[in-house]
Amino acid sequence: MKVSEIAYLADTTVRTVRWYHRIGLLPIPEGRPRDYGFDHLARLVHIRWLAQSGMSLKAVGQILDSSPEADARDDLDSALARIDEEIRSLKAQRERIAGLRELAHSGAKLSPVPTSLDQFYARVRERLTDPEQIEILDRDWVLATLGGVSYTLPDLAGVHFTEADVAKTAEAIELFARARRAADSDDLARLADRFLDIYTELAERIAGQGFAEAFASANDGPGLDRLLTALRVAYPDGRQQAFIELCLRKLAIPSLGELGGHPGDEPARPGAAPVRAFPTGTDGKPEESKERTPQ
Repeated sequence: MKVSEIAYLADTTVRTVRWYHRIGLLPIPEGRPRDYGFDHLARLVHIRWLAQSGMSLKAVGQILDSSPEADARDDLDSALARIDEEIRSLKAQRERIAGLRELAHSGAKLSPVPTSLDQFYARVRERLTDPEQIEILDRDWVLATLGGVSYTLPDLAGVHFTEADVAKTAEAIELFARARRAADSDDLARLADRFLDIYTELAERIAGQGFAEAFASANDGPGLDRLLTALRVAYPDGRQQAFIELCLRKLAIPSLGELGGHPGDEPARPGAAPVRAFPTGTDGKPEESKERTPQ
């Protein structure tokens, strides 16, 4: 047989056959042109059967080269675990697509940020007039989007946000903007305390909407680190970063330097406070504690 013929009979491609030659899975026939025999076809079919079952090519080679059957158990377990993870990922992807389809049918904007949270941002934005504060809110929305890409953020449709909530959120944004002009560390601390009063009140209102569960899993992975790094990029001003660090410290969240540092920065301090999941997103400032897995 020619290479095109053996590839056809094994339901694969010439390129794949040549790759198997290159990595030593399939012997190369002697002579020119290469003349493949029935034994080559039998091995190629066996390779394809194992590979399509989810086995790695390394494991396929070990199995075909007379490894005892017991030696294949770990590889088979790994293949099953990988397939199970793919199934979970596909189910999550299907749920997301179904949700997007519903949004599209309703005419809503397709966004990682739930419509209810997006609407709240819009209400706050209508109240703001200062360009600096509007920019802060817009950047916070981008951070919320980053978090929404990593999680399925809970919908806030069950939370009735009042005009007082909108006003307090606008005040929180104003406090964050004022941090750039804080007179000293005491002034910065006073701003942070008032900001956290607002933050805590709003967090308590949305705590029952599934945010805690969403962020708890996020804090176990690299997502919080990624989000804190994005927070550093979003608000590069030194005093605003000091303000954020102060708030994180009061909330027992690892600081930007501990989790959101760039490569080459000093490592996290020993004994740093453990990460605690907490709801966020509607207080006009950080999505810093949230994030998530991958496809």
